[in-house]
Amino acid sequence: MTESSSIQTAMRGPVPVRQILGTVGAELQSLAEVGERLQHLAGRLLSSACMTLDDRTIQEAQELDALVQRLRGLSTFLAELLPGISPQWRLDARSAAHGVSLAELAGPLAHRDENEPPASVPTPGEFELF
Repeated sequence: MTESSSIQTAMRGPVPVRQILGTVGAELQSLAEVGERLQHLAGRLLSSACMTLDDRTIQEAQELDALVQRLRGLSTFLAELLPGISPQWRLDARSAAHGVSLAELAGPLAHRDENEPPASVPTPGEFELF
């Protein structure tokens, strides 16, 4: 077995739990950053609409802020857990990631080799940016 094939085999099998949780924590942090940008967008849109904010609109804006805070909190929580997790603990995250429909997220969660094809090809229109 060549060195490159043994590395590929290792990447497809169980990986350290620390690595899996680190990936999840980084994704939560990234989502929090997206949430912050959406908060700024919502603020600009509300300001440019020159509308009076009713209670419902204020509550929904506060919920967006709470979402960002919760995502950051979960990311911090996972980061604080990592040092206490044994490096010997390993999991094969591929089966868990199989249920994640967004391939851009499922690949890193499964720690799939970049050259390895996804287990399932996403259907067109699964995620659209407009």
